[in-house]
Amino acid sequence: MNLQEEVIKKKLIAGDESGLRQLFDMYYTPLCVYALKFIDSFDKVEDIVQDVFINFWESGKATEITSTIKNYLFRAVKNNSLNHLRNTNRYRLEPIDEQFELEEENYDDNSELEQKKKQLYTEIDKLSPQAKLVFESIVFSNMKYKEVAEELGVSVNTVKTTFSRALKRLRSSLDVIILLMLP
Repeated sequence: MNLQEEVIKKKLIAGDESGLRQLFDMYYTPLCVYALKFIDSFDKVEDIVQDVFINFWESGKATEITSTIKNYLFRAVKNNSLNHLRNTNRYRLEPIDEQFELEEENYDDNSELEQKKKQLYTEIDKLSPQAKLVFESIVFSNMKYKEVAEELGVSVNTVKTTFSRALKRLRSSLDVIILLMLP
């Protein structure tokens, strides 16, 4: 567990909501991107991720976590996404359960990761100018939807929709996008 997570965990255990806010700010967008591996609807993805944070806070899970909070949250989002798919009976899930694991170790060496990054940047360049700007602002500059909307002079919903569409076009590179977003 990194130092930032340790500080947040202490706040959470003490019941300090600012720890939850920090955790949310740090992991919300990467968790949404991760959930898109399972769920096609960005609105549903946001609901799932928000539910994970609410349940995490209300259940006091911070005291029980033995690994990192990051690992716990990603596992919870994966499980909630798969449960959602099971409940909607849209897909057959046996093969998917173990297919998606978010770990830097999935890449045998840095050259494979670098190659994936180059591929991602090539795909980003193919996005429309507005989609590219929205995507880069959220992913690389860690801006909030509201900040991007204000900068572009558009609504927050326009930013969300544009970001969602960009992520769908970049679906094959979601692993790399998530790794780039994590602190």
